[in-house]
Amino acid sequence: MQPKITSITITVHNLDRAYRFYKDVFELPFEQILIESDHIAFFFEQGISVVLMEGVIEEPSLMFTQEATSTLEVDQLIRRAREAGAEIVEVPLEEQGTYAGMFQDLDGYHWEVISWNT
Repeated sequence: MQPKITSITITVHNLDRAYRFYKDVFELPFEQILIESDHIAFFFEQGISVVLMEGVIEEPSLMFTQEATSTLEVDQLIRRAREAGAEIVEVPLEEQGTYAGMFQDLDGYHWEVISWNT
């Protein structure tokens, strides 16, 4: 059996605020979101989900990478993250055959957005 990560659960300070942030940034249709009383799951392509659970955060320690199909898509996702309240950690730039930027979400987690098609 090959290991396959299908779900990443992260703790957030405020579930409703985190839901709005992720919904706005990734523009997922409602059909790809599961809202329960104690958690919210976002279902991405290839069977991967990000699950938000409200709780106490000592210090965020994960970094996520979102692949984009183009430099334009990188720019759009970084822009939407900023508009939703994220801090831009690295503005998108071309380097070593990639185009990437990074933002910190509302709970301190880092998200790299990268395109291999520069």
